Amino acid sequence: MHYFAQNADMPTISLSPVADPFVLQSGDPDQCLRFYHFRDPLPALELSNVLGVAVAAALSKDPKAFLKAQQLLYHSGDVQLVLYPRKYMTWEMWKNALRTMEAFLQEHSMAFAWSFSVMQEGLGPVGHGTVVDTPVQRMRLSTNR
Repeated sequence: MHYFAQNADMPTISLSPVADPFVLQSGDPDQCLRFYHFRDPLPALELSNVLGVAVAAALSKDPKAFLKAQQLLYHSGDVQLVLYPRKYMTWEMWKNALRTMEAFLQEHSMAFAWSFSVMQEGLGPVGHGTVVDTPVQRMRLSTNR
């Protein structure tokens, strides 16, 4: 995998050990992910789990089929992964993006909330989303006890 940081016009304050934004080439040479807006730390196990849930869902679909949903939402504990695909995004593109996120997490121990864009050669951005903590869900669980 190739790593390179883009030159950001505006400085950001980040706890991240990598540049913000940060671009990572995926396993598909025609695809890269742009990670940006690194925020609050997340539980690493839950972040890893939510990526695993999303990968399993993507693997169960026809890789050449387009994502028809306006939004995909995955949860694990207090971590939520949201994707807003564009009309040309396929399940294969999403799976590759998720595998790249897993590699990013392992390589950099990046258990932080972040936003991302999936970029595909010849198409430009094919989807964007975010990985965040969901304290509202945690509050609902604590009030239902």
